[in-house]
Amino acid sequence: METNKRNEILNLITGGILVIVGILMFFKNDAPSGFNWLIFGSMYLVMDGYKSSEITNTFGKICQTIRNVFSIIGAIASIGLLIYYVSK
Repeated sequence: METNKRNEILNLITGGILVIVGILMFFKNDAPSGFNWLIFGSMYLVMDGYKSSEITNTFGKICQTIRNVFSIIGAIASIGLLIYYVSK
């Protein structure tokens, strides 16, 4: 397996786990931690998108779609965290 593909897979796994941790923190009634983990996991999933601008294969297109979705989720979680702290 080529190094870039392996790194993509590892980043997807790591970012996905961090997002799950964020969701679990919400269920434990710890909204600030949940937002932080969700933002961190989203950043982890998005970060490789800045390396390559040319995507030709199916795997690359799937990864790019995941990055786009988690860019939006990270932005929403950031706004949610801001609202949480402003309302306190």
